[in-house]
Amino acid sequence: NGWLDIRGVHALGRSLLDRCREAGHLECQVDHRVVPTSVAAGDANVVGSAGDGGEHSGHVRVEVTVRPGPLSRVGGVAFRGAKHVPGAELVAAAGLTAGEPLVRARLDAAVAGVRGRYHASGRLDAKVTLTLGPRAADGTVPLSFEVEEGPVYTFAGLHVTGSAAGEEGKLLGEVLTLRVGRPYARSAVAEDVDRIKVYFESRGEPVYVTPRVVRDAARATIDLSFEVSRRSP
Repeated sequence: NGWLDIRGVHALGRSLLDRCREAGHLECQVDHRVVPTSVAAGDANVVGSAGDGGEHSGHVRVEVTVRPGPLSRVGGVAFRGAKHVPGAELVAAAGLTAGEPLVRARLDAAVAGVRGRYHASGRLDAKVTLTLGPRAADGTVPLSFEVEEGPVYTFAGLHVTGSAAGEEGKLLGEVLTLRVGRPYARSAVAEDVDRIKVYFESRGEPVYVTPRVVRDAARATIDLSFEVSRRSP
């Protein structure tokens, strides 16, 4: 029963259209119309109706129509510009299945998954964008992941800090497997974090280990420090 906010009506239409398309209905259409409504003359609850004999007295009804159209589905998947990661691994990282509904959240997750696969193997500057092709008669939409792989980052320096700084030489030489000059790999960093924990726990000294990364984009290098702190048993 408030004032007609035509901007709000248009905003509602855009929101419904976005939600419809994000759910896989790429040909969705949303329309609205403003329809005058009849109000009894003299109704004290309606401004302008008393004594004017009008039929609608300025009241309207907003009708919004949503026509979702057919559901689009995932068709073929291609990776363009991908040279150093096997296609099967990229498909697994994307996590999409041919024929599944073309849902925006799933597509965003697929882009993040492919980008994460590159980042995990040291290509921290990798960029991934997704392009949707034309919808086929069977409702499938071909997907093309455009990949800029970027360089592989290598370790420029390795350090142990905190409560274990005095044992840096032993840890770097005998416990950790990472080496200066080798490619950065997220999984390898995680494994060496575990090795440090096991090393100290075997002596009855539980610790926290936090990897600290300093990234040099100009040189494509990583300076990595393992920050160790004691914790109560």
